[in-house]
Amino acid sequence: VLFFLTSLFFSCRSVKSIEVETYNPARITFPPEVKTLMVVNNSAQQPDGIGHKYRLGNKGDSLMSVSADSTAYDFCLWLGKNMAESPIFDDVRLCEDTLRRDSVFYDKRPFSAGTVKKLCKSYGVDGLISLDNMYFITEVYDTGMKEWFAGSFIKVQLTGELRALWPTQKEVYAFPVSDSLKWYWSNQIHFPDYVEVEAKPDVKEAMRYLSGVVGEKMYINFVPYWSFDNRWYYTSISSEWKRGTAYADAGKWEEALTT
Repeated sequence: VLFFLTSLFFSCRSVKSIEVETYNPARITFPPEVKTLMVVNNSAQQPDGIGHKYRLGNKGDSLMSVSADSTAYDFCLWLGKNMAESPIFDDVRLCEDTLRRDSVFYDKRPFSAGTVKKLCKSYGVDGLISLDNMYFITEVYDTGMKEWFAGSFIKVQLTGELRALWPTQKEVYAFPVSDSLKWYWSNQIHFPDYVEVEAKPDVKEAMRYLSGVVGEKMYINFVPYWSFDNRWYYTSISSEWKRGTAYADAGKWEEALTT
């Protein structure tokens, strides 16, 4: 009897979901006087022969030379574009000047308070978003076959660090950057953990693509953003539940709550 009653009770109820668009706050809040920002590249370019491995068939790994030129620019460009769409700032600019001239790519050299004031005054902005470090690790595997199971696989990992800076700043706001992608091309087999491309992937292309994608995603640290979330609610065969469900489906939340 208990099993029957329980089954009957749950058969009369169900769970539904509704997609809600949510306006989320940024990870940090800039002071009111910061109305114009500039995204700058403060990283040293990674040397071509460091961080890249290649394997052909069953042979051992060998070093590979790939240029990281333009990857930092792509990162900063897409970060600035997404930030510029927010009404929080009057203007978001991209600095195209080379601010870091040393070759110590693995070292982070954040701007000092004096340098931040100088740069803001020189470029006519109120604050900076600084890319202080960018480093790639790539792995390429080529089957070396032409007919049966010809294929090429690329793994690219990106790490780095961003900072938010302005002249009156009291605290340090640093944000780690980390993401990866896996591409493959094959004439025979599908690999679910990789993104399939139509032609043999290029390592430089993969690095630039990942830079843009990650830069585009990092904007949530600096400006409020919209996201889509699922909200769950219960339904029942009772008239009150039906009316409440209809109100909820129509987005009339006050009526749904009082039903």
